[in-house]
Amino acid sequence: MQDKIILGILQYRDMTSYDVKKAIEKSTAFFYNASMGSIHPALKKLETAGSVTATSIVENGRAKKIYSITDKGREVFTRWLGEGLPLEKFKDETLVRLFFFGNIAPDEQAQHITEHIATLDDQIGMLEALKAQLHEVEIPEDMKSHALFQIATLDFGLNYFKFSRDWYQKFLKEKITDHKGP
Repeated sequence: MQDKIILGILQYRDMTSYDVKKAIEKSTAFFYNASMGSIHPALKKLETAGSVTATSIVENGRAKKIYSITDKGREVFTRWLGEGLPLEKFKDETLVRLFFFGNIAPDEQAQHITEHIATLDDQIGMLEALKAQLHEVEIPEDMKSHALFQIATLDFGLNYFKFSRDWYQKFLKEKITDHKGP
């Protein structure tokens, strides 16, 4: 998946690995994040496969590699997009831990859930701020179709975190705080 995200990001412009990391943080990090430790090997793999090229430059006395997508990379990326939208298995470590919360004390259960709600609120705030910033940006005409789908994933993230927060708040109140049980 990371290879496809990198190819998708390089569709817009040539970038250093650091630029790729920053672009991921500002775009796909909600549903797929990547570290520099995984981006470098992925770029090397894509370069070996002929999907990207790297040009070495020196800027301010520092050596940098600028990565560009190749025609083959565009073909790989376009073919992948053409496969449609797969149904993914839902994975959520938070729910796995919650599943086993019967093994810890009720006050600890409430504390962890309360902290998780605060984390969800932080994520909601971050995404709402990002969405507000996007409303201030003039989107070039040739990028409007791209922006439509990118903003849709942002809206999905907001809705997901809001749903999760509301669900955990209700669960905390009805099942933990009021001790109603199953």
